[in-house]
Amino acid sequence: MKSKNFINYLFILFGAPIVILAQQKIKSGEYQMKMPFGSEQIYLQVDENQNFEMVYLKGKFISENNKIKFELKNAPKPIFQVNKIAETSKESELKIKFSSMTLAYIHSLYYKTDLLDEYQPVNSLLNYNEDYSSASLIIPKPNILYVLYYTEGAKSQEGQIVIPNDVNAIELVVNYDIYEPFSNLEVVQDPLQSDQIILMDGMEPIVFSLNPPIEESNENQLEVSINEVKNFKPVQEGIDDEYQVVEMEENTTPNGFKFKEYANLKEAIQDIESNDKFLVVSYVKKDPEFEIQYKELLKQQENYFQYYSEEELDTYQKFEHYLLKKDEDALLKKHKIKGDKAVLVLNEQGEVLYSAERDFIEESENFSIYSTINSQLTQAQAQYEIDQLAQNNKLNEDTFIQALHNITTLPSNSVATDAVVVEEVDAIGNTNTGKFYSLKTSENQIYKLWNAVLTSNLKIDSLNNDLAQIIKNELNNNGFTNKLFNKSILSLRPCDRLSIDYLLKFKDSIKVRDDDAYTNYDENYNWTNVLTLIDNFIYDLNSKQTDEKEKQPLLDYLYSLLVKSNYDYDFTNSYLNALDANENLKKTNYHTVFEEFYNANFNDKSSWIEQLDKLYSKGYSPENAIDWTSFKYNFSNMANNAAWQVVTEANAKNYLKQAIKWSETSNVISKDNGYFLDTLAQLYYQNGQRELAIQTQEKALSNVREIDDPGTYREIKDVLMKMKAGTY
Repeated sequence: MKSKNFINYLFILFGAPIVILAQQKIKSGEYQMKMPFGSEQIYLQVDENQNFEMVYLKGKFISENNKIKFELKNAPKPIFQVNKIAETSKESELKIKFSSMTLAYIHSLYYKTDLLDEYQPVNSLLNYNEDYSSASLIIPKPNILYVLYYTEGAKSQEGQIVIPNDVNAIELVVNYDIYEPFSNLEVVQDPLQSDQIILMDGMEPIVFSLNPPIEESNENQLEVSINEVKNFKPVQEGIDDEYQVVEMEENTTPNGFKFKEYANLKEAIQDIESNDKFLVVSYVKKDPEFEIQYKELLKQQENYFQYYSEEELDTYQKFEHYLLKKDEDALLKKHKIKGDKAVLVLNEQGEVLYSAERDFIEESENFSIYSTINSQLTQAQAQYEIDQLAQNNKLNEDTFIQALHNITTLPSNSVATDAVVVEEVDAIGNTNTGKFYSLKTSENQIYKLWNAVLTSNLKIDSLNNDLAQIIKNELNNNGFTNKLFNKSILSLRPCDRLSIDYLLKFKDSIKVRDDDAYTNYDENYNWTNVLTLIDNFIYDLNSKQTDEKEKQPLLDYLYSLLVKSNYDYDFTNSYLNALDANENLKKTNYHTVFEEFYNANFNDKSSWIEQLDKLYSKGYSPENAIDWTSFKYNFSNMANNAAWQVVTEANAKNYLKQAIKWSETSNVISKDNGYFLDTLAQLYYQNGQRELAIQTQEKALSNVREIDDPGTYREIKDVLMKMKAGTY
């Protein structure tokens, strides 16, 4: 008997997903939701009239189209909340604790006191706990504490807190724009759990639970007076906090880092040819103050890099800078820049990879170590190199492979598939639209070059690791096709067949590299098993997107790969399932394939368990290995299903003896399974072994409980009665 699908059991046990939309009134009271990090709670207050208040959102619950929605109104935004906490501190000191949520805003926080005239950056003085989930600052105890949230180009928020005599420790919470995603939500409520409301915004649900009613008390909260501060400048002069001087350890000495100075643009471009960097060219036409600000900002960046090691500088410092002179406007004309200001990023060939009609001050964040622009520039450079290669009569294969590898290994969100970057709005409302270099070579030409590289490398006897990585990502739909053309591979193309041939040729060498990358957790390496990648294409046989005429040729090709793989376990299992699901595809016989698989893996005289262990060790890589017990059952089920085909199909009776062998194997490995025993019993009977069949069927019946599976129990019992009566 064919065993039931595990997913079906889950469906029976737990049922289909249920969506319940609320129409009833929401209980009044205070609801709360714990944040997924730290110890913070979000509170949601609902009154008898269905009005709600949450952080700085405020409005009313209304029922509309069988859903509950927020009717939003403006509400004040409390930037700071200050709570008294129980800490043992000296009477002359004040301890200020910052929780994990507030640490996200710590670079924007400054403080001063009635004992300290100038604002100081909080970040440079923090003491972090062991897991960096919170931090604290200890200062001489003041009578008044001032905390400022600095916003570049906008009014900063200052909180004034009077510190009582008996308070020596406080917790400071910043609520600045933390809950913006809650501005357009739907609410779902299950009538069976009316003490919960669920907010949906298209992502994961946010669940609020009703708290027991308690008397409201603010005795642990200190009052904060909020003021707006105009034209605030950080103590360490700078346009951006990111470029402030790094705190030094006692044994740290400056490395003397300086940006290079160039006499002209040509000299600057020549210099970056040898140092693997990009050249940031700045231009402003009519602003005498800009050059001063520009140099000031570069000085701050120099200070930032002063305390980096040589290795860190190689990793993070990827830009040299040049301020364009008036007589060098040919560069602007070439790229049709007509405005009064611009920032351009050039590669070593002098090609513009990025341009924005903003000044460097406005663009400065793009060139910090936290920006993704370096990845996007690397991708733009790879596209530029591909264009150059496509224009040459003789292909430089190594350069082409490196260019594709650069694109393939970049994060998906860093790849721009057209010339225009997504628009972003800065703190003072300016729209930032920058353009990256975009690929000019056609998709067909790319694949022509790709085919040439694959054909050439198939003739070489040594593995090219970068090429194998490109192929793996390409077959996994995370390669250059996806990142350059925003497409998925829906069916095997001619170039994919060459790719697969390459992977199979070097399968053993790649597996050694996979295992090493997995053991050392090399997150930049795609350690997916080669046959697992090929296995994905078997699902094309069941896909509506694959034309019926294409399925048989695809099946025949996959069969040839199955033979080359020496009948890999997972590959064989998926192939047989595809055959089972496509009754019209029978040129490659189901039973022939299983017999070939069986003989390839069970042909020596050692025990079944020893042979199965060899199959388990050979077929599984560390990243996709299942436990031994599950593997034994999965194999037994696979053998049983193949044997069951012989029981049920009249044209498969010439495989009767082989099917008995398969079924006996499944029952040796997984003992006392009613489904597997039923299959074996019916094969025995069809082979003329009546008494053995009856004994086996009785054992099958004893291993199926009627209360658990009444249908199967009746089927097995009915077969047993027919066997005994001679009417089977």
